[in-house]
Amino acid sequence: MSIGIYKITCIKNKRVYIGQSVDLEKRLHQYKIIKCKKQPKIYRSLLKYGVSKHKFEVVVECDIEDLNKWERYYQDLYSACGKNGLNCQLTESDNLSGTHSEETRAKISLSAMGNTKWLGRKHTPESIEKIRKAKTGIKKAVKVVYPMERVEGMRKNCGDHKPVVCIETGIEYYSIAECARQLDIHKFTLYQYLSGYNKLKSIKGLTFKRVA
Repeated sequence: MSIGIYKITCIKNKRVYIGQSVDLEKRLHQYKIIKCKKQPKIYRSLLKYGVSKHKFEVVVECDIEDLNKWERYYQDLYSACGKNGLNCQLTESDNLSGTHSEETRAKISLSAMGNTKWLGRKHTPESIEKIRKAKTGIKKAVKVVYPMERVEGMRKNCGDHKPVVCIETGIEYYSIAECARQLDIHKFTLYQYLSGYNKLKSIKGLTFKRVA
């Protein structure tokens, strides 16, 4: 298992990607099967031109504590973040842990989503006030959740074995489910109505009762 810095060059346009890995063989294989969605530039290049149009190289092998130093060196050498580069950001060379800092990981995440506008920026008080005013009056949908014991009680009291009759039409349905299906009413709404949990006086202009 090799540790070091690798270089991927697009043969079509000579654009370069520089990366680091503690397992170079495995990492380069991931690029060859285009398993790199979180790195949008090199990902799009591989999709557009194909893996065969990219050259894969190991430029230096090193100790893990030197990974960031050498990655940054080669990124600068090949202008990996410039117009001829396929990197989305430069590595912080003073971070010698071999991993990205929290700030760098956050930038990578935003870059992968295509959102670079607000990197390192904050809303002004005026912007915050505008956002607050824009959201004023917007009502959030509220989902009513009944306790399970109440739901079970409604189901028990409104068992399907009990017939239902429509007062207006006089039609008797052999079950709540059948009544709901025939009249295009939600079954549980009819359960609630017949149990008294629903305060509706009628459903679709019709009233119902259970047949004892």
